Amino acid sequence: MLPAEFLGSSKVIIVAGKGGVGKTVVSAALASAAADAGLRTLLVEIEGRAGLASLFGVEPFAYDEVELTTAAGSTIHARALTANEALLEYLDDHGLRRVSRRLIHTGALDVVATTAPGIRDILLLAKIKQLEHEGNADLIVVDAPAAGHA
Repeated sequence: MLPAEFLGSSKVIIVAGKGGVGKTVVSAALASAAADAGLRTLLVEIEGRAGLASLFGVEPFAYDEVELTTAAGSTIHARALTANEALLEYLDDHGLRRVSRRLIHTGALDVVATTAPGIRDILLLAKIKQLEHEGNADLIVVDAPAAGHA
C-alpha cells in the first residue's frame, strides 16, 4: 500500500499514549509523510504542549494556522488548540461574543469545567470534528496529551 493511500484512509489520526513514549515525534513524522505524499495536512497540538514547533524549528504554534515546511519541501499547516479558544470561537460564530468573553474573563468556564468533568475534552474534540468537516485538509494529525489527560 502506498503512503498516500494508507495515510489518506483516515481523515483524522489522534496520536495518544503514555507520557514520554514519543507521541510528538510520531505526530510530526506522520504529518510530514502525509504532506510529502501529496496530502493537504493539518497538524494539531492540544493545550499548548509546544513540542511540535521545536521539531520544526519555529515558534510555538498559536490558535491560528501557520505553514511549516518538511525536509522534502512539502507544506504542512499547523495550529494549537485550547478549549478556551475553541469555546470563544464557537460562541462568536453563534452571535454570543459578549457572553463568550465574560465566560472566560470571569472564570466561569473553569467553574463549569470543574463541575462537568471532560467538558474541555469535548470542546477540543468538537473543534477537531469541525476542522474535519470543513474539508480544508485531507488528513488531520492530532498530537494528544498523555493518556490519562486525554
